[in-house]
Amino acid sequence: MDKLKIPPSLLVEDYMTPSPVTIPLNASVQDAQAIMRNKAIRHLPVTFGQRLVGVVTDKIINAAILCKWGEQLKIGDVMLPDPYVVSRNTALEQIIDHMVDDKLDSAIVTDHFGEVIGIFTSLDALQLLRQQK
Repeated sequence: MDKLKIPPSLLVEDYMTPSPVTIPLNASVQDAQAIMRNKAIRHLPVTFGQRLVGVVTDKIINAAILCKWGEQLKIGDVMLPDPYVVSRNTALEQIIDHMVDDKLDSAIVTDHFGEVIGIFTSLDALQLLRQQK
């Protein structure tokens, strides 16, 4: 199957969700579940202060809630500590290739201070594909 040609001039900052909802490291898994349901989102960047320290997904949160100790768990207990991080001027082609190769569902966009400024998800990639018709 031939790969869709994505022009190198397409940058993530033009297709990301800017200023995504984040969750603090010490929040409860119930807090994350409520946010995800209310906002209809599947990924939450995890922050300590303003800095990115991880990511949680709806699958992780739902599994944690089902756990015997789910009510006691904090986001820091269940987060993925090394999310895929890119800068705002990273080429979309590079991001999509990496997400496909490593089977990732999101890329967190940060500024040079490590603060979250956006998120690019597999849904964003599908929307881009739909626009290419």
